[in-house]
Amino acid sequence: MLSLNISQLYSTARERPVRFTRLAQILVGWWDADDNRELRGQGRERNDQTELGLKNLLESFLLRCPESAAGTIVAPVVDAVDRHPREVHWIIQGLVTVEDRLEVSPNTDVGRR
Repeated sequence: MLSLNISQLYSTARERPVRFTRLAQILVGWWDADDNRELRGQGRERNDQTELGLKNLLESFLLRCPESAAGTIVAPVVDAVDRHPREVHWIIQGLVTVEDRLEVSPNTDVGRR
């Protein structure tokens, strides 16, 4: 079973891209496992709120990390688009939502990030 200790995501700056890449791999692994369980007539084994929270962490980090790291981190998700278009769609939609929240309001002097 794929696992990740949430506290590992809050590691040193140097380790964070590796940890978030692992998180992306875990999410894709969960989606693959769902497909396998459905083929065997079994239900999902994880909590939807946990998955949503981890997706939100990934999305927020992707928009705050260096571009060079973001491409590597998101690669497992992008590679899964053919197998899991719906799940990848939700990640992309989440990225757009987070980006919209980071945009500068025309009525303020507050900058992004």
